[in-house]
Amino acid sequence: MSLAVILSHLMTIPASLGRVWRWWIGELRAVGASITERAGWTSGCETRVIPDETGFAVLVCRGGQLESETRWTPEDGDPPPIDGAVTLEAPADRTLTHFLTFPAAVQSDLASAAELQIARLSPVPVTQIAWALGAPSPGSQPGTVTVPVTLLLRSTMDPWLESLRARSIRVDRLETPEHARFEVPGVGLTPTERRWFPIARAALAITAIGGLLAIGALWQHRLDDESTWLEETLGHVRRAAAEDVALRTQLEREVAIAKLLAKHAKAPDPVRLIATVNEQLPQEMWIQSIDITGREARVIAYVPARADIGHLLLDLPSVLTVTEDARVPLGAGIGAERIDLSLTLREGAGT
Repeated sequence: MSLAVILSHLMTIPASLGRVWRWWIGELRAVGASITERAGWTSGCETRVIPDETGFAVLVCRGGQLESETRWTPEDGDPPPIDGAVTLEAPADRTLTHFLTFPAAVQSDLASAAELQIARLSPVPVTQIAWALGAPSPGSQPGTVTVPVTLLLRSTMDPWLESLRARSIRVDRLETPEHARFEVPGVGLTPTERRWFPIARAALAITAIGGLLAIGALWQHRLDDESTWLEETLGHVRRAAAEDVALRTQLEREVAIAKLLAKHAKAPDPVRLIATVNEQLPQEMWIQSIDITGREARVIAYVPARADIGHLLLDLPSVLTVTEDARVPLGAGIGAERIDLSLTLREGAGT
């Protein structure tokens, strides 16, 4: 191996040392927090981090009371000291809230029912969003409940997490301002008590530091007058490569967004169509969901026993034909039925 190749690898050591040092400090802080929590010495401290346009507001709460509030931006360097569990609070202006109505009979499994509705209503796959369920409340119709569902795009959330992780800040929870916890598919937001066993983490951190010290000793003996020139050259190459990757990534995102907007530009809006239909139906009848593919729609509705909703839907200007696929009683004594319908929509319906 040539000296130039060896030096090119050695030039990356200072930046790596800085990153690993911040990681190691974060690990030791987490070890201390885990030990005190297991021993029952925790002080009930929680840190809430709230992102905005320029940086983050860091609120330290102890015993349910606000203890301190500071501001921090990534350009400031190291963040203020973080103690206790870390909660990332999504600002209300970066989220979207829907109010979903369900029969009271499904209240015991609202999460599963809401996830199915989110998959139908969201214009993007559920793996690209985080969602949180609020507290249910009685619905406008007897025997129903209304649940607020807050949605947050992963493309909005991920830069916040990456910025904090780059400074060795571990995010335990992602919540709304109302403290509803987000479900984030594929992201490991793990409570502090479920992290690695503290002794194993401490051993890993100490081993990493020992290896870095050995590499640092080798680096000091091998560095010579060519190091400055090699560092500058490699820096130019890395910056050019990073700019190229960032540009390609941005272009791919813009193309994907353009295709998605073009696909949904003329598609019927299920939420608006549900609201329009429910406004024109009698109070004892309502539409729960509409799944639209082109001009075909699958409808789930709840009506009184043996009631006919088909002729009412045909009176709507957006509906061309109605076919009843199934009718299922909700149970003895309820006096209501669930109806599955197939609709053919007129051109431009629901837009």
